[in-house]
Amino acid sequence: NNPQKQNLELPQRNESSFLEPKTFISECRKYINIELELAGVNKSNISISFKDSILIIMAKKNLSYQNFNGTFYRNPRSLGTYKRILKIGVNAIDRNSIKSSFIDNVLILRINK
Repeated sequence: NNPQKQNLELPQRNESSFLEPKTFISECRKYINIELELAGVNKSNISISFKDSILIIMAKKNLSYQNFNGTFYRNPRSLGTYKRILKIGVNAIDRNSIKSSFIDNVLILRINK
């Protein structure tokens, strides 16, 4: 068994009305790094919670079409709420060390071990 893989689990996926952001997860000796692509999301619409070894990231994606009074025939832009749930081994991390930044539509979380 790889001890690093035991620290972070992805729960089974089920169909829902949430958008699932592309997620990159890496782990090194000192921290776990999580990056989520959240295109079209305003920083103020992101929420992060951690309880009972479950990390929940939610981000609401709104679109506004100012000064548009016509009819849409095609709108390829998705809107809704991104949601990502990750199970993290509580003993593997420092719960008070979660740091976040939001740069170029990518949410970056760093959690010290």
